[in-house]
Amino acid sequence: MRSWLEENNWLQGSFVSPDDVEILRSISDEIPRGSYLIVASQSCDVCAASKTEEYIELSIAGKLDSVDGNFLFNKHPRCLHIKVIDNSQDEIGELYFELRADDKIRIKKDDIEGIKKIQPFTDLRLDGQTVEQYANWLAGRYNRPALPTDFERLLNEQK
Repeated sequence: MRSWLEENNWLQGSFVSPDDVEILRSISDEIPRGSYLIVASQSCDVCAASKTEEYIELSIAGKLDSVDGNFLFNKHPRCLHIKVIDNSQDEIGELYFELRADDKIRIKKDDIEGIKKIQPFTDLRLDGQTVEQYANWLAGRYNRPALPTDFERLLNEQK
């Protein structure tokens, strides 16, 4: 039996609508006002039954006025700036959002379903390359070298 998330085409990288973010704030007080939510869970985990994968993980994102190249293309393990396709107008546009590696929430799928079967927000979307970049950035948080403090200190002294 397909889950309601699968039936509604929820995938990794899907946006939650601003109205539905407000609804989810009633479940999680960790969601700041005015923020956006992007599905961080892998697509198969999103669609798996809640008894198999109880939670859906979401990144908290904020819209940017300007982008910093140091945070594009997975250059930084703690902060990512991503290009988002804006379908809300007659002409397709681009927006940039910031995600922080430690700024994620987990919500029980059954809690979401109990409130409302929310739909993905199609006014904003990530292209395939950006979804892959986002997934690699998420995974990279846990798969990177740790530099000794003395080495970092030496690097900072050279600046």
